[in-house]
Amino acid sequence: MTIAALGVHGLLVLNKLDVLNKPALATLTERMEPYRRIGYPLLLTSSYTAQGLDELRTWLRGRVSLLVGQSGVGKSSLIKALLPDREIRIQAVSQFTGHGTHTTTTSTLYHLPDGGDLVDTPGVRSFELGEISLGDLDRGFVDIAPYLGRCRFSDCRHLTEPACALREAVAHGEIAARRLESYLQLWAALKAARPG
Repeated sequence: MTIAALGVHGLLVLNKLDVLNKPALATLTERMEPYRRIGYPLLLTSSYTAQGLDELRTWLRGRVSLLVGQSGVGKSSLIKALLPDREIRIQAVSQFTGHGTHTTTTSTLYHLPDGGDLVDTPGVRSFELGEISLGDLDRGFVDIAPYLGRCRFSDCRHLTEPACALREAVAHGEIAARRLESYLQLWAALKAARPG
C-alpha cells in the first residue's frame, strides 16, 4: 500500500544541502519537481548549517511523523539537530565512499518539544514490494490514476499501443516520464508475482 493510498501526507526532505554545489542542487531540485507537482512539498535542509530546520519543526509540530530514507542520507543528523539535548548517535561520512553510513538499526520514537512525535527508522538498503493489489498501485500513483482506463484499448500495456492516454499525458508534460517508467516497472513486478 502506498502512502497516497493510505491518506498519509508526505514531505520530501533533501538533506545535506551544505555539501551540494549549485549545479548539483539544481539537478536534484529538478528531479524532485514531478513530486512537487503532485502534492509532495520539498524542503531543503542541512543539519550542519541549520538551514530549513525551522520549517521542518513547523511541519512536524502536532503530528506523528515517520522518517524514512536510504542509509546515510542524514536522518539521524537531522534528529540530532532537532533535539540537541538528546544523545543521538551519528556516523561520520565514509572515507572510502564519501557517503554517509548506516547508523540506525532499530526504530526509535522521539517526543518533540513543540508537540508531535517523530519515529526514526533504520535506513532503507533495498526496496521490495509488499503485498499490494494493482488497484493499490494505481491509487498510489495519484498523477497517473486519472488517465487509467482512458486508453483506446482496454488492455493497453502503455508501451507501444496507439492512443495510449498515459503516453500521451507524458508527451504533453502532464505526467513525468520517470513516473510512468516507475509505475510500469512496479506494475510488471506485481503482475509477475501473481499466481496463475
